[in-house]
Amino acid sequence: MEKKYQVFISSTYNDLKAEREKAINAILRLEHIPIGMELFNAGDDAQWAIIQRAIDNTDYYILIVGFRYGSVTEEDISYTEKEYDYAISKKIPVIAFIKDRKVPATEDERESKVKYQKKLDAFISKVQKKEVNYWRNSDELAAQITSSLVNQIKLTPRTGWIRADFDPITISLEMAALSKENRELHKVVDNISKRQPDLEIAILDPNNTDEEATLVYKYQRPERNIHVRPLTVEDDLIDEVKELVTIQDLQLYNDKLPTQEVIDDYNSRITLYGNAQKNAHCFRLGITNNGNAKANDISVDLMFPNGLLAYYDYDIEDIAKPKDLNLPDNPIWKALDKLHTSKMPGSIVASLRQFSSQWENIGMASLNVMPLPSLNTDRLRPGYFDRDHIVDDKHDTAIVEVDSLIHSRMHISDEIWFIATQKGNFTIECKIMCEEYEEPIKCSFNIEIE
Repeated sequence: MEKKYQVFISSTYNDLKAEREKAINAILRLEHIPIGMELFNAGDDAQWAIIQRAIDNTDYYILIVGFRYGSVTEEDISYTEKEYDYAISKKIPVIAFIKDRKVPATEDERESKVKYQKKLDAFISKVQKKEVNYWRNSDELAAQITSSLVNQIKLTPRTGWIRADFDPITISLEMAALSKENRELHKVVDNISKRQPDLEIAILDPNNTDEEATLVYKYQRPERNIHVRPLTVEDDLIDEVKELVTIQDLQLYNDKLPTQEVIDDYNSRITLYGNAQKNAHCFRLGITNNGNAKANDISVDLMFPNGLLAYYDYDIEDIAKPKDLNLPDNPIWKALDKLHTSKMPGSIVASLRQFSSQWENIGMASLNVMPLPSLNTDRLRPGYFDRDHIVDDKHDTAIVEVDSLIHSRMHISDEIWFIATQKGNFTIECKIMCEEYEEPIKCSFNIEIE
């Protein structure tokens, strides 16, 4: 009498939906019974006993491997690998299909973390110790499953399922057991569909994480910039100093002036230094899971607008004051000083100096050397530079990363620092994502620099 075989299909879920559907259809066309991996995709250890029972009742085990390692257990092993190991331990015939590693894959189809890419490579090496098949697309995979399953049934026939028409009582009992198991599986699927993490964020006071941060800061003006320009006879050689200043004096002064590019670079660096000294602030990010399932591979992107620069705390410490520019002596000022010490009344010299200041402002405050921060001995401690977030080179994005967060728990980030470069009301856009979400959650919060 013709047998029907139960075939367990094991794979990752999100990246292999189409492939798994093709596999199920191929098995159904052979008139056998596929057990879909989607019944157990929630990654909940409470379902492991049901998965074990399904594998125990399975005649053949099909493994499909793509480019992702998949959801992991508390032992940090993927459910796919755990199921494979269990099937091997039960001596169930395994038919393995590994996607050709030369086939291009999108970013969503590939493993994003180096740690789990290494685990995936190790898992593939384990599987390759036995006979495997390689596929490039879903149609090729379906064709290989059909031929491989037929050959495996011929080589290693299993118990399978046979209609026992001669024993209606046995059939009734088996049907009742299958109906009960079917109802249990439907309950599992219903529970899985209802289980979902629910992530939200809060901006916390770095000194008291039980309180939300006020996010209102005073802006302190940094050191003034240098503004100089070449001297000209028409604009600068006033009558009072013509006997003391020659055209050659003006030309020599102009020749010794730094280029505008050097001046602009100095101004940029002295402004950043001043803002780092006076307008650097921080907050902590609280990430809470209000859902009823664990969230995995969490990332929260914080996009900083113009006027706010994201920084690591240790990089702010490394912002040094630039060396003062070597500006030549202004011949006009020297002449005015000479007049002041001779016959011209001081009030007139002061008036002329005021006139002269209209074309030169070297920012005397910038000549007062501010002490650099003392060496932070904590920097010598191993792990000092480890943070739970990444700041990009453009200083406009900080990304907080969390491996996992069970429901009803909160993760409090390390201090996230930023430098305010101007006054204003600023909006930081946020994007929250985890492995269980199909689309990111977007939100924002405001920072006021007054």
